[in-house]
Amino acid sequence: MPQGSSGGTVLPDLFTGTMSYSIPIEVPMGRKGMDPGLALTYKSSGGNGVVGMGWEMEVGAVERSRKDGVDYGGDDYVLRLAGATVDLVRTSGTAPGDGEFRAKIEGAFSRVKKTGSVWEVTDKTGTRYLFGQTAASRQDGTPGIFKWSLDQVIDPNDNSITLSYLKDQGQIYLDRIDYTYPGPTNYVKFYYESRTDAPVMYTTNFAVTTAKRLKTIDVMANGLRQRAYELSYTYSTSTGRSILASVQQFDKNSLVDANGTVTGGTALPPISLSWVNSSNSIYQAGTGGWPSTGERYYPGDYNGDGKTDVLVIPSGGGWQVWLSNGTGIYQAGTGGWPSTGERYYPGDYNGDGKTDVLVIPSGGGWQVWLSN
Repeated sequence: MPQGSSGGTVLPDLFTGTMSYSIPIEVPMGRKGMDPGLALTYKSSGGNGVVGMGWEMEVGAVERSRKDGVDYGGDDYVLRLAGATVDLVRTSGTAPGDGEFRAKIEGAFSRVKKTGSVWEVTDKTGTRYLFGQTAASRQDGTPGIFKWSLDQVIDPNDNSITLSYLKDQGQIYLDRIDYTYPGPTNYVKFYYESRTDAPVMYTTNFAVTTAKRLKTIDVMANGLRQRAYELSYTYSTSTGRSILASVQQFDKNSLVDANGTVTGGTALPPISLSWVNSSNSIYQAGTGGWPSTGERYYPGDYNGDGKTDVLVIPSGGGWQVWLSNGTGIYQAGTGGWPSTGERYYPGDYNGDGKTDVLVIPSGGGWQVWLSN
């Protein structure tokens, strides 16, 4: 968990037991309040993403639910917007086609509609949110689209916010935000840098490689720089993962080059982050039972999502894979071995980020079982 100097806000999540820490990114106010509310947010349950371990800058998206494994032929969608995460329920049409949806738990969003590859969400003020309008804002692969990122926000007076993205190796990177202001050239630009710990994830059922991390945020208004934020990282000595070390804000006199390097100007005191292990950090998150008695249990990441799953070898033979969803585990697959195995050695034998199994049969020889 990070410990920061002044400039951030610590928020506990009493429902999940996680802790979050938020660093606001200041942008000039837009017309009728139409400006992007941006913040770097740390969640203790977060993974190794575009802003390093645990950090993110979420601007909004519709994505397929991962609670019980991603189903590209189903209707399990999640809306992430304005700091809220809600499950969606279809009210018209049939899966996986077009139709209308609503939030499972009613809130601020009165209408959700899917048309082709675009989602449109309308809130109770009449403001519309459009997702997945461009190829770069859609996270897709075989077998389909997993995530539709927020492209545009339009209020009833036609004031707007437009978001542009870059896509590389399956990962989506926010490139620029243009928004309404009393002036023609007002935007926030994002710069990225390469990293040595590029994680490869398979939670979408296709490979997503995060080969870059956020480096600089450049805030412009009416053609003039207002401020810039430069992010610095270190690497964990135990895991080798990217760790956000500081966020340095520079004033309007700074310069930002084509690579996102900040020079000149006055630097404000940085928000420096040190990392500590929280005491009393283990708590019971869930309990359950097995459908059969297992003689052996082999932890591993069998679906490549960064969470530890369990391979169970029941006493009666065969196998079961139980996948973690972050709060518990559920049975995702069962099967049998062609021969009785005396020894089982989990490992990533083909380098795809998923845990496979080396089986040594009782009759001799070996077998490698690859995880899909």
